[in-house]
Amino acid sequence: MSRILIAENDPAILRGQVPTAADGDLGYCTKLNQYTGGLSGAQLRRTMKYIDEFLDLDLTGENIAAVAGLSKYHFGKAFRHSTGMTVHSYVLARRMRRSQVLLAKSDLPLAAIAQAAGFSSQSHFTSVFSTRVGIPPGSYRNSQRYKRRLV
Repeated sequence: MSRILIAENDPAILRGQVPTAADGDLGYCTKLNQYTGGLSGAQLRRTMKYIDEFLDLDLTGENIAAVAGLSKYHFGKAFRHSTGMTVHSYVLARRMRRSQVLLAKSDLPLAAIAQAAGFSSQSHFTSVFSTRVGIPPGSYRNSQRYKRRLV
């Protein structure tokens, strides 16, 4: 099979009409607009499971990307394509969810909740929580306790 270079400004390419195997010996070409990208279902499940299991640790982009078997750059692009959010945003959202559950269902001190949710310190946890939820963690805990008493 001979390789044929296709120019990016070729009118056929601009119309999305890339030659295929049916057009000749270009079996390695596919239509450009059929590429979906993103992570496979298995990669996404492994990644999300890893994040949930090790949420209390210092999760780095390199470590998470290694679970999917991709480079940090390609993983970040594929993860965003698959989930609609960046890896950092997803990890932060999972940390927030875990902290909300712990605040509502346990009597652990805020420092222990911050550590269990993977925040570097209680002050960092309080700052992020207050920004995202709109109230400090202690007030959130009190409001959840009040709601439980009403039910």
